[in-house]
Amino acid sequence: MRVFRTFVMLSILALMAHGCTRGGGDPADGDMGVGGEGEGEGEGEGEGEGEGEGEVPPGFCPEMITFIGQVTGPGSDVPNGGDAVFEPYDAGYDAGIGAVLAAIPAGRDPLDLDPPLMVTGATVIATNFFTDRFDVPPNQSRFWVADANGAIEVYLDFNDREIIPPFEIRVGHKVSFEVTQIGRYFDKGQILRTTAWQLDSVDNPVFVDDTNGPYTIDQIGQVVRVTGLLGGNPSGCGGDSQCWDLVRFGAEDDVIGIFRSESMFVETGLCVTFVGPLGWFQQSAQFDTINFDWVRVYD
Repeated sequence: MRVFRTFVMLSILALMAHGCTRGGGDPADGDMGVGGEGEGEGEGEGEGEGEGEGEVPPGFCPEMITFIGQVTGPGSDVPNGGDAVFEPYDAGYDAGIGAVLAAIPAGRDPLDLDPPLMVTGATVIATNFFTDRFDVPPNQSRFWVADANGAIEVYLDFNDREIIPPFEIRVGHKVSFEVTQIGRYFDKGQILRTTAWQLDSVDNPVFVDDTNGPYTIDQIGQVVRVTGLLGGNPSGCGGDSQCWDLVRFGAEDDVIGIFRSESMFVETGLCVTFVGPLGWFQQSAQFDTINFDWVRVYD
């Protein structure tokens, strides 16, 4: 029953989302609400499965978390893959992400780069969802890349085919490209225009921070695995999304961050695991479930 209801929701929400997602880096009107940051959300959400977690009573969290989001190894469905590791990348792994982050403008206006900045062998650590209903699948125009110096979102206008990677984007890919425009969306930097894409290798290690917080603003974009209870009454936070406090199980006064979702299957008191890129909103960590493969609901 869960699989069926999730499939129906994904089909409906995915069709709605692609036409509503903003292109490039300009914020969409009306996306902001109390408690959350959004960029043309509504891209669907499901309930991923974790091996060995067993049945979990409502209001409780598993003792051992095995759910790993998109980082599901070779042979995974598009756009998932990669090899999950729980130790940070070696300090010598420099693909050029640090230089891109350092160049992000302080204001909201995009910055053209001439000459472009080079990114060489960055790891794709997360992507938007995949569907074959569109000429440019959402995972091709919105994804996250990282090296030892940090992570950043690649947010491309899917209407501009010249800047879209000419090969399939999957978690665990190492890619090289030139960055020709960057920008800022609230607290996070974004790569907005690119060229000269190359696929270097596949199914590489993907670092997942499984410390369960607390997090800092310097970790924006990095993949985190966080588990907690949805606390308090949800509040509207942009579009059809609702936001809850994500509180640490067994320490309900310890708020890890904001959990943001459009799903009708999440509610106060349930335990969830989120495995995806860390967001940030008003001095708080945010876990925004734009991809249905990023969340496991224990109900």
